Amino acid sequence: MQKRLDPERERREQAIRDEIEADRQEARDWDQRVRHDLARAAELNERDRREREQRERDQRRQRGGGRR
Repeated sequence: MQKRLDPERERREQAIRDEIEADRQEARDWDQRVRHDLARAAELNERDRREREQRERDQRRQRGGGRR
């Protein structure tokens, strides 16, 4: 049979467990935000790359430098 801890010690230990769980939840929230931000940055980079390549193709076409 497990020996019962004194109420003050139980309260302190529960407070510590609660704090640990709050820290874990905060870390999960940050991780989710960072993943979202990275995905958005990747989307924007890809869009910028496509737009830049299209501008370059248009400029080559205007100068008559297209390969034939």
